[in-house]
Formats: sequence, structure tokens, C-alpha cells
Amino acid sequence: MARPSVTIGARGGGRIGGNGGAVRTGRPSMRSRRAWSVSDRRGVGAVAAPGGARAVGLSRPRLRAGGGPLRRGRGRRRRRRGGALRPRGRAKREDAAPVPAEREAASPGRWQLRAATGVQYDSNVRLEPHTAGAGDRDDAAFLFVAGGHFDLLRSERLLLRLDYDFYQTLHPDLDDFDFRSHRVAGLASWAVRRWLRASVQGGYDHYTLGSHAYLQEPFVLPFLSIAEGSRGTTQLLYRHGEQDYLHTPFDGLLDRDGPSDRAGFDQRVFLGGQTRYATLGYEYGRDRPRRAAGADFDRVTNQAHVGVGLPVGWETAVELLYLYRNDDYTKPNSQAGFRKTRQDDEHHFYAGAKRDLTRHLNVQLAYYGTINASNIGVFDYRRSVVSLLLEVVY
Repeated sequence: MARPSVTIGARGGGRIGGNGGAVRTGRPSMRSRRAWSVSDRRGVGAVAAPGGARAVGLSRPRLRAGGGPLRRGRGRRRRRRGGALRPRGRAKREDAAPVPAEREAASPGRWQLRAATGVQYDSNVRLEPHTAGAGDRDDAAFLFVAGGHFDLLRSERLLLRLDYDFYQTLHPDLDDFDFRSHRVAGLASWAVRRWLRASVQGGYDHYTLGSHAYLQEPFVLPFLSIAEGSRGTTQLLYRHGEQDYLHTPFDGLLDRDGPSDRAGFDQRVFLGGQTRYATLGYEYGRDRPRRAAGADFDRVTNQAHVGVGLPVGWETAVELLYLYRNDDYTKPNSQAGFRKTRQDDEHHFYAGAKRDLTRHLNVQLAYYGTINASNIGVFDYRRSVVSLLLEVVY
């Protein structure tokens, strides 16, 4: 479920790294929160991000369920260097997943800074319909990512944290689809029991598409993290956001402003250690534009995901993920002359590899694939994104 991931697409859901943002440590994340692309003409959109789940629209919290910060020492270092890849974040946002909470919680001090840069190739930046001609739809992009957190208070039972995340794509040709996001958030997490942690995150997301402000959204995200010993972890979460679209057509002709709610769970099963695991989850979502002009985007969402992560040697970890999403739009759609309601079946595929080059430097290679099958042709599209990212973490 949700980095927390953010979906900001125009398509009646755009995910940006997730459904409103993927979560980092202490923030639900499902490979939450970053970029795909938006086509205002069709009212479809998404944004592709450098990070797993969020990239596929998952939103799940990443705070360790088992209590306070990880212990320092050789054990922690082995987990970080040999650990499974964690997506960074909110990816397509029809609604928008993150940074691994485990890694953030393992940082030896009260603060962490990270920066990354890279390149990607996108086969369908404009999200053109599958049946359309070749056209000018693909492009490369330069990626710039930065962020960090500061722990105001950190003990075995209580964690108070401030987070900031920045993400930017720059396209050489299709610069109308350059994407930029800012997220400011605060987290409060309390160890109710050694095996149970209750947390709440609140924050503000702002997105820019091309040269125009696109969307802003304050959100609140309470979640529970349950540690199941050597068997795995479970996270339960709810997210509420107030979407405020800032540019045409979604703040005028098609007014999409309104509440967005998500609820779901994520289960991780350890396969002989925390670095080797299988994961599955489910998320229910509801988007309710306040005005009749936004009726095209009134929808009910059901999605499920399965995945695996494992180390493969050479300080390298691999993660594979599949996500299925059904969007059931409740009102007759204007693109079909109001003769039928829209039904979308989305299939998202993610494969990523991460290699630690030094203690503070890593390289990430990822593939994101999307097949969106819709009963209204203008929303039916295919997309593939390949990215290479170099990241520094302190």
C-alpha cells in the first residue's frame, strides 16, 4: 500500500511513488512517491521515480516494527550492505510510495543526508494510447534526488522525526513533462510493546509539472507495525489526503480537488533472514472530487502486490515486484460521451538491483513496466522506464 508512495497522475489517478506518497522510516511506503508523466489533454498522468514499490504505486510504512533504532556495530553494517533493495519511492501517482525505514532507523546518528543523480529512458512520457501511432512519445531524462531526516527525540520507545524529500526529472526534448516534487513531513512513533509500534506521520506534498505548479496535498498517515520475530513483519495503515490541483484542466474544467483515502496492509515474510524475503499486500482506495466537474475522477480502487527480495552476492541485492490495480470509476465518463463508466485494469512490473560500492555510495539499476487496460481507448496505454542512479548517503 502506501511512499507511502504518491500518485499524482492526471489519469484519474496518477501515482507518484504511490498513493499520496511513499513513506520513509516511520512513514508507510510502498515504493512511494515520484514521477511518471502527465497528459492534461487526456486527463491521464503519472510520474516515474527511482524506487521500487513507489514506482509501482505502493504505499507502506517502513519504520521498524520491533522497537527502537537498530543497534550499532557489525551486525547493522552487514544488514545494510547485504540487505535487500528498498524502493525509494512514491512512483506513478494516480493517487502517488520511499526510502527504506530499516536503513534510516539504522543510521548511527540523529540525522541522515542523501543525494542521488542519474538518467532514465521512458518509452511513453506522454502516456499516449496503445493504439496511437509512434509519434513523439519517448525521451530520456536526467534525475536529481535529495533529502534527509533529523531526529528531534530518539529513544528505545519514542521517535520524533522531521523529513524532507526532493525529486526532479529534466527531459531534453519533452520538457513540458519535467517533474519536480517536494515533501516535508513529521513522524511520531511509540513502541507500545516490544513487538508493536504505533506511528503517525503528517506532511505536505507539492508537485510541479513543466513550468506550472500541478498539485499540493497535506496528508496524515497513522500506521501500526507488528514484529513477528524471525518470521516477518506486518504493517497496517490508513492515509487521508486533501488534493488541491493547481493548474488546468484539473483546477477548472475538470475540477479534481477533494479528499483521497487509502487503507491496507503489507506482510513481509523472512526467508532465512531479513535480507531474503517475500512480500504481499492489499490496498483499498477512495477518491471523491467535491464538485460535479470532477465526476470523471470519482473512483474506487482495489490493488494487490506480491514481491521478493534477496542478496545475490558482490554486495548486490535484487528486488522483484508485481502489482495489480483495479480502478472502478463511479460516474459516466466524458471521454465516452457519458455513455459508460470507466474501468481500468493496471499491471505494474518492477525489477531492481542495488550494489553498495562503499559504505556511503551505491548504484541502482531499475526497470518499471506498466500495462493499463481500459474500456475507454484514450486511457489504454503501455509504458517502460529504465533508470540508472548513483546515490550518496551520510
